[in-house]
Amino acid sequence: MRNRLLKFCGEVRRQTTTVEGIGLIAAVGFIKLTSKAFGNLLIYQSSTNEVTKAHTIDEIPVTIYHTTKNNFYYELFQRTGNEQHARKIEKRLRSKGPFNSEQSIYKEAKMPFIEPEMRENVAEWRLCKTTGQAG
Repeated sequence: MRNRLLKFCGEVRRQTTTVEGIGLIAAVGFIKLTSKAFGNLLIYQSSTNEVTKAHTIDEIPVTIYHTTKNNFYYELFQRTGNEQHARKIEKRLRSKGPFNSEQSIYKEAKMPFIEPEMRENVAEWRLCKTTGQAG
């Protein structure tokens, strides 16, 4: 998987106390992903060009979102924060990329970068106001 992009997203990336499943985003196709990255770690249920559904041996649901290298960071951003947080930033964007990092998404939105663990649409906006960084 050299030169491929693969990261956790969603609740796992935000480090929430309870998660419904494991989310991953991959800029690699299903065939390469299954043969090289996970081997016998996952039991696959279904796969399309956009998403693969699986579960671990311990029956934890796993969703792998497939994307392109150009869309990777935008989709990582979309699939990490809760829906309200993502919408708030997306409304301020002039384009959907391509972006070379999540920081560049916030920069284009003229908002301070918010760490994944804080993207809950709650305290992160108050923190920005108290530090004078809100856009």
